[in-house]
Amino acid sequence: MGGVIDSSGSKMVLIIANIESGSLMSGQACEKWVIEGVKEDGQRFRPSDWIERLSTLLATYGRDHRIHYSDKVQPVVVGGVRCLIVDESLKDENPAAYEHIMGFAKSNNLRTHIEEE
Repeated sequence: MGGVIDSSGSKMVLIIANIESGSLMSGQACEKWVIEGVKEDGQRFRPSDWIERLSTLLATYGRDHRIHYSDKVQPVVVGGVRCLIVDESLKDENPAAYEHIMGFAKSNNLRTHIEEE
């Protein structure tokens, strides 16, 4: 995707479609979503193990017999709140998993935001 827009405007339309759909253009840094264990109304989300349930969907067990979380979906604690970090590139690599996780967050009214660098 270059910096020149042709006379038909087709590149402009393509860039806008990518921004609106949330997909990333090549060469850009991937954003990471933070899904908090808190609902939009401020209440803590239950069950409390939801983060482990979702993060283990893409985890593997290593030779050390320990869970190795995917670099695309990782449980973390941010400011004392348990959260799930979801790398936007998961949308391209495993669309079903991405939609499942983001749909879960939306249907349960969980707070979500882009990770601040």
